[in-house]
Amino acid sequence: MTTWLPSTLVLKEGRALAPIWLGAVVTIVAAAQAGLLAGSMLAFILGAAALGVFSIGHEYSHRTLTSLLAQPLSRSRLLLSKIAVLAPLLALLSLVAALVLLRADGIERVLGGGTLGARWRLAIVLLTPLLGLSVAPWLTMVFRSPMAGLVFTPAVPAALWIAGQIARAASVDFDFVELEVGSPFAYEPALVLITVGVLALSIVAIVHGRSLFVGLEALDTPRDLVPFRVERLPLARTEAVTTHRRGAGRSLFLFVQKEVRLYGLAFALAALYAAGWSAMWLAGTGAYVAGDSFDVLGGMYGLFVAVVVGAISIAEERALGTADMQILQPWPFWKLSLVKLATVGVIALVLGLALPTGLEAALPLIGDPGAVGPSLGLFRFYLPAPLSGGTATILLTTLFSCYASTLCVGGLRALLVALPLSFGLASLFPNLFFTIDRFHRAVLAHLYGPSDRPWWDGLPTATNADFRTSFLYSRYAATAALIGFTALILLLCLRNFRSGERGTNVARTQLPWVVLYVALAVVLIRGGGAVLEWWVFTH
Repeated sequence: MTTWLPSTLVLKEGRALAPIWLGAVVTIVAAAQAGLLAGSMLAFILGAAALGVFSIGHEYSHRTLTSLLAQPLSRSRLLLSKIAVLAPLLALLSLVAALVLLRADGIERVLGGGTLGARWRLAIVLLTPLLGLSVAPWLTMVFRSPMAGLVFTPAVPAALWIAGQIARAASVDFDFVELEVGSPFAYEPALVLITVGVLALSIVAIVHGRSLFVGLEALDTPRDLVPFRVERLPLARTEAVTTHRRGAGRSLFLFVQKEVRLYGLAFALAALYAAGWSAMWLAGTGAYVAGDSFDVLGGMYGLFVAVVVGAISIAEERALGTADMQILQPWPFWKLSLVKLATVGVIALVLGLALPTGLEAALPLIGDPGAVGPSLGLFRFYLPAPLSGGTATILLTTLFSCYASTLCVGGLRALLVALPLSFGLASLFPNLFFTIDRFHRAVLAHLYGPSDRPWWDGLPTATNADFRTSFLYSRYAATAALIGFTALILLLCLRNFRSGERGTNVARTQLPWVVLYVALAVVLIRGGGAVLEWWVFTH
């Protein structure tokens, strides 16, 4: 006799979803602490979607669907065991978002104030877990792919948001003077449209998703990889093999072609972004509406594409079983790694930077081509121009995501590891920076007393050249720290690429050193600059 909800199934689901929930919480808190409210909100949406996707998707990723469906339980009870774990985790994630994100300083500048702003915040807290509970598992079963479910689930509120902004522009007959004064969140019908759209799609997902799960087949391979008819190839003759022997150029072309095919979902994400951009342009919404919608979205899109491409690069090949065969190819390891990383970098630059820049040039919406790319935030002020732009930011993000990919098996798992690690390191730098800056000011106030004037004002040894000396030190130190961080991540990535160690053991060994490097870099840049500034001004 079995219980209604077997504890073993509930425990299995909890072990699969708990790391994702913890990673989403860390990302939300870290991004909010770093002042990246848009990134924190994106982490909340992606975290809820990832929980819903992985509740079904981990059966595909770990190829345990056959054993799950073979259990002596009805499909309804199997589905209920997944919901019993997923629903509380989504509720707790929404509670964290409500306490951390929606109460953060500056959230009213993003979502607006007053009664309508409070309704927007309430809608985000309530509708996001509903998407994770209903739409995300449904899309995962429809596409039989966890990565596809994670990509297309956030596309639902994004499409409804664009439709609401088009309706907002049409409500004032595209009067851009009035649109410039208003806020994108000040249009109440847009909130109604998103609420009704998400509720309607959730009802469809619940009804159709249950029927899909009840009729789910034990097919561990995606549908597009299973041929309906197997064609037998004729036996090759010796002279034919000799005649059609492929050269090095042909092998390189096939390798790059294989790499490009691996990132199909990244291309689908880029297509969705281009479709949203084109829809806003065709509706004639102009720079005021699109500038509010795409200014921040352009930078976040570039970073997210870089993380997705890097996460797929190695972990997905391990999940498909092609990573070992790839290493056994008759190529030197340096050549194999160079071609793979170069292909990953080019794809990330094309989709994350070249596509938004080209769309802005061909279909101008934001009005500033430089606003479509991401940046390194506070760190960019200490770097020379070639290392502080969107190209360097995307390449560095892609490389770090590739490193996270070497720690995992499966693109979705690597993506869920890379996101909190990236936001965690991105928030570590400004937090340590401002901590050292406050300590520096406290020490100066203790030495020279509190004053409204600069502490060096009146010192006979202070000259204008001292400012340049301190600035050049900070710039050289930041440049050296960035180059060193890139070299460190690259070496760790190449080391893990051909290693057979468990990812958790490698992460416990390597990640503390990565965090320590970032902390020491901040101390050398800000702390060393402060000490040098005091020395040159007083001597």
